Amino acid sequence: MEQSVVQLRLIHDNAPPIHDTGEPYLFGLQTTKQDILPGQPMSDGRVAFEFELTVKSVPKSDRPAFGGRCASGSVDDRFVYLSWKAIGRDGFINRIKARLGSITWDQIREAQRAGRPLQADLSGRKPHDASALVWSLTGGASFDNLRAVRPLPSA
Repeated sequence: MEQSVVQLRLIHDNAPPIHDTGEPYLFGLQTTKQDILPGQPMSDGRVAFEFELTVKSVPKSDRPAFGGRCASGSVDDRFVYLSWKAIGRDGFINRIKARLGSITWDQIREAQRAGRPLQADLSGRKPHDASALVWSLTGGASFDNLRAVRPLPSA
């Protein structure tokens, strides 16, 4: 079972949490250690989150098995979270699952050959939405060269 890496990108409309409590929060890609990784603002107001996951085959399955610091869920139902993490208390205001189950081996191989990420758009997606995402190969060569992305403002 050889392991490799695939690049992924999630796009979000940067909308506030559905259950906005008025409290401050961090928004971003959630790691399995509950850390929040910020995205890159895009010129149209959306936010892009680019990350890598490991991928390998598993016995008696034709589906890819994803792993890495952002991969959550069981092997049969892997996903990554975009989360609004509360500041000043434990817990999350909202989280959205970006399910990985619709990604095929053909898509992974194509992304790896092209050196480009697979992308899905979570804009307008609500918490607890269990529908499959549409993942597709992006047109840009790399995240650093994505023309729509501006650098984060300095803190």
